[in-house]
Amino acid sequence: MIISKLLIRNYKSFEGDFALELNPTFNVIVGDNECGKSTILEAIHLGLSGQLNGRNLNYELTPHLFNKAVIDRYVQEVKANKAAVLPEILIEVYLTPDDDLADYRGSVNTAKDDVPGFRLEVRFRSEFAEEYGHYVEKAKEIRTVPVEYYEARLFSFSGQQVMRGLGGEVTFIDTTAARAQNGTDLYISRIVKDLLTNKQRAELAVNHRKLKEQFSDEPSVKAINEELQRHQGKITDKVLALSLDVSSRTNWETVLAAYLNDIPFHQIGKGEQSSVKIKLALEKKAAQTASIILLEEPENHLSYARMNVLLEQVNTRCLDKQLIAVTHSSFVLNKLGLDKLILLTERKTTMSLKSLSEGTYSYFKKLSGYDTLRIVLAEKPILVEGPSDELILLKVFAQQNGGRHPSSAGFDIISVAGLAAARYLEVAKLLGKSITVVRDNDGKDRASLESRYSKVLGMSRVLFDDDTSCRTLEPQLIKSIGLDKLNTLYKLECTTDEELAEWMSDRKTSCALRLLESSETWSFPQYLLDAFK
Repeated sequence: MIISKLLIRNYKSFEGDFALELNPTFNVIVGDNECGKSTILEAIHLGLSGQLNGRNLNYELTPHLFNKAVIDRYVQEVKANKAAVLPEILIEVYLTPDDDLADYRGSVNTAKDDVPGFRLEVRFRSEFAEEYGHYVEKAKEIRTVPVEYYEARLFSFSGQQVMRGLGGEVTFIDTTAARAQNGTDLYISRIVKDLLTNKQRAELAVNHRKLKEQFSDEPSVKAINEELQRHQGKITDKVLALSLDVSSRTNWETVLAAYLNDIPFHQIGKGEQSSVKIKLALEKKAAQTASIILLEEPENHLSYARMNVLLEQVNTRCLDKQLIAVTHSSFVLNKLGLDKLILLTERKTTMSLKSLSEGTYSYFKKLSGYDTLRIVLAEKPILVEGPSDELILLKVFAQQNGGRHPSSAGFDIISVAGLAAARYLEVAKLLGKSITVVRDNDGKDRASLESRYSKVLGMSRVLFDDDTSCRTLEPQLIKSIGLDKLNTLYKLECTTDEELAEWMSDRKTSCALRLLESSETWSFPQYLLDAFK
């Protein structure tokens, strides 16, 4: 089973209709906070299973499932006109045609496509028309949508209502949503339970019950209960005693704790917890048979090395599945593939990098430490060739803007290797965004440098100084600021520009840091000033 498209209407952060096309293999959804990435995973699972938080959606209905802007508009309209239309939630999951899905195929969907799929509706129940009429009579008191009069129903695209859909075909792995209880992690317990056979689970349950029954026979417990019995009549006429609950609601998976090297699971490092949870979840029978894996932020608490190992395993385990992952990590994005990226913007539009050249795709996948996600998400990215250039630009902006940091105006200064700039420009061109590259001229004329970026420039720009006698940043600073002033700053007595440039080139970062930390106002090269225009 493969999801080809998703439609979300009025669910949580999505106002109106939002459509998302998905790759048949890997999908890496990135975007800023609160743009709806996690909601997409939740909607997919909901649209295929009809369940939220492990229960049928009808038991989880709340006004907070509706988009806030939609609720506010309804409240305003109902106060002005009692006949205002009640808002609805719609989630449609379009699947690739397959003989095994023939029963779910039809054109009962928004796009009228003749494909298999599922349609989840959350709408007003007509049998509550009279009650709703009384509800709107007090329109001034209405603050939200009356979900008490709503119901959720799951249909296939054939038009038939279904109870569970194909929830078994999708596995949702979200280690951040785990909850601890009585010293054990329910996420781990449930996964381990799934890995055991029926016989093994029964044996555990019997032994767990025996342990609870033996508790009452302990001498110290007997002594306590005898003391309580002496108070009979003061508290209750019945015999009061302490024991362990042996009812089925206190089953073994809620009280047994997992251990790693004799250390309780909840006491080990967060990174190890996250890694183990993901690996265990992929080992589950449900995950092994599922066609779709939904993965929420696998990078949580993991180091570079541990993340590399985990992603290699994810890649291997999900080769024959459709993976939809949400991440804030450039490493995850690069490792799973930039061509699989789906950028979700605050405006709820999407962009992809499917047309990325093979060279750039391989470059970032093999050198996955590059911070490509900063380029993707930054409002006004500026690429520089090294830390000294970054420090100087910080000083330039602070000097022009009363000591402020460039990030306060949406600028993100990113240090990259010189040869990588063209790769980043290709990414920016495909995303239709503009970035600024600030670089040395390296003794090359304008025509030569501009030809290097002509195929990938797009809306972006490359800034440098035309004076080829000043090949790098240090000679440019000397020309602009002056030999005497820099001698004073660095407490030197250099007699020529060349002598000072050589000294500064050997100490690039420390010289730039001194300039940044100084309280004086400096005259900087024009191409550096232009970076913030």
